[in-house]
Amino acid sequence: MRKIYNFIISAMILSLITMGFQCGSADFTGAKLHIQQKNYDKAIELLVKETTNNPKNEEAWYLLGRLRAEKGDIDGMNEAFERALAISNTHQNEIYLTRLSFWGQYLNIGFSYLKKASKDSIEYYRLAIDNITKAVKAKPDTGLTYDYLAMAYYEKGEIDSAIYAYTKGWEVSGDLEMYKQVGKIYYNKGVEKETVFEKENSEQIKAFKALKEVKAGAYKSDILRSLGEPDATRKDKKNKKIEELIYAGYNLTITVEGEKVIKTVFSKPYVPKIDSTKYYEALVEYSKAIEVFETVKNKNPHDNENLTLLLQVYVKANRIKEATVAFQDAVKNDPANKTNRYILGVLYRSLGDYTNALVEYKEALRLDPEFTDAAYEIGATLYNWGVDILKKAQEKGEDSQEYKEKFKEALPYLESVVAKRPEDWRIWQTLGTIYARLGDTEKAMKALDKVEELQKKREIAQ
Repeated sequence: MRKIYNFIISAMILSLITMGFQCGSADFTGAKLHIQQKNYDKAIELLVKETTNNPKNEEAWYLLGRLRAEKGDIDGMNEAFERALAISNTHQNEIYLTRLSFWGQYLNIGFSYLKKASKDSIEYYRLAIDNITKAVKAKPDTGLTYDYLAMAYYEKGEIDSAIYAYTKGWEVSGDLEMYKQVGKIYYNKGVEKETVFEKENSEQIKAFKALKEVKAGAYKSDILRSLGEPDATRKDKKNKKIEELIYAGYNLTITVEGEKVIKTVFSKPYVPKIDSTKYYEALVEYSKAIEVFETVKNKNPHDNENLTLLLQVYVKANRIKEATVAFQDAVKNDPANKTNRYILGVLYRSLGDYTNALVEYKEALRLDPEFTDAAYEIGATLYNWGVDILKKAQEKGEDSQEYKEKFKEALPYLESVVAKRPEDWRIWQTLGTIYARLGDTEKAMKALDKVEELQKKREIAQ
């Protein structure tokens, strides 16, 4: 490509040199003479005078644009060419070729700098950006140029400029992959801000989550593990099995009988001192990402990567209900799309709607019997449903065996998946738990041995 552009440049210079003299002012005639002598600075000076005194001289504007381009002044080139084209289209083809030539030249130079750039040679990023920016100015209707410019900005760490470049590239070319990059950047910015929030408030968040699990039916050992030792304890004088665990820092008194919690009382509401500034900033970034991914979804509803990204960011933004509505519409519009059904199943499960989740997963599996992710989710959903039934029974002090039916339903799906993904220790672990709960000790031990084997392999590999 470089040879072609060098040929175009050489041809243009030759045309300037061999251009015959025409009647005109002394400045215009002198400019052409200096062009022939390759004294371009003096030629530019005289052409500026000519265009000032004779602003309707189309050829003078055209020549001025060509020479400014040779000097690297792309803004000046554009100004002169626009003035020439406003007068006539005499040099329209030459102007197009000039722009194309310098676009290719600066794009090649910029990309070569981009390949050399790294954290240890950051100056190359600046040189890449400077040259690619000139390429954009020379030919602003090419998506590839904005793609390279966005890459340079992103690698240099100028994220907002990268977003602008990717967005402009999408607007120019209609390339949804470029716009998807914008959504990914917003998503990553949200994750970074949320990570800062969690790090700054880790102890408070941990305590808040632990307190949500403190309720009737919980085990004393679990309370001590999550909240630590109480500030004080009180024994019931009448019933030695009953004691009160007092956590003054949380304004909380927990009454325990034997090993189980029977009552919790807050003397006043516990409000953790959490600075949520970064969390709300993260939500803003997630909302921007959702807007981008929704736009991509509307233009290409079959882009599975985009659908997955959209689901992830909806979950991160804690906008599950909105996401559910969006994917309900997607399923209505394209009922044979297994990915949309799978995602809708994930959303239903997040809302605790196991029945509708299973409907969508099973339909996705019917559409593609080899869709192992759907088969896994069916098994996992039935397993979680069984666990919920078991927990509720334990909280009420009941000895219900209803959960076992869900575990039995889950088994064939999980077994079919592990046959195809035998290296996935998570599936083996779930199977081991189910086998144990159903009283199949032999299979439970084999599954848990497999978990241990696979985890050792992972440790060795790391």
